[in-house]
Amino acid sequence: MSLLKDDEDDCSAFTSDSTCNALPNKCSWCEAGAVADKCHSIANAMTLPSAVFKCSNLNEEVKKPIQEPVPTSFLKAVPEETCSTYDSEDSCNAGDCSWCKAGAVADKCHSIENGKRLPPAVFQCSNIDEEVEEEIEGPDDEEMCSTFTDDDDCNAQSDKCSWCKAGAVADKCHSIENAMRLPAAVFACSNLPSARDMFLLRAERMIEESEAMF
Repeated sequence: MSLLKDDEDDCSAFTSDSTCNALPNKCSWCEAGAVADKCHSIANAMTLPSAVFKCSNLNEEVKKPIQEPVPTSFLKAVPEETCSTYDSEDSCNAGDCSWCKAGAVADKCHSIENGKRLPPAVFQCSNIDEEVEEEIEGPDDEEMCSTFTDDDDCNAQSDKCSWCKAGAVADKCHSIENAMRLPAAVFACSNLPSARDMFLLRAERMIEESEAMF
């Protein structure tokens, strides 16, 4: 995993899209309305939610592997292209889409599938299955951790809580599980497992989610 860190260190040194995109096999220029444009490694750019960030040098062949298999029940779901045309919460929800809110990003209508992909610790999206929300949020630890309003109290529960910082979003205490779901290229969170352990945990979760589809 040291290679990922080396790439991010190299790419983050570029401050313009032209210098960043000069290394198309290594770096990606990412733009989002409420977060400063920044150059990330390809690997980190792939972890950012595509419904919010527009990153260069991610061709379709690269994007496809990180998309989870779509369950049969979602084959007839309303596509992102249709949902993005709704400009109000009422019309979005009436169109079988998901209206997503976040303090630092403009409210927007997304497909149900994309709404589920946004980190629940930051975005509140409508029409998301309650059972899925409970599984993702880990309600017990998140409820406890969210009561801590400073980093000292939060980090005192280092086995359960993580203090997360991001320039455009207020600092907040989350459960370890929810902190791991936030894009590392945007949020700096404490008490997280090592990069290797996080990779293994995420791989295990992906296997469990895939098995649950069948």
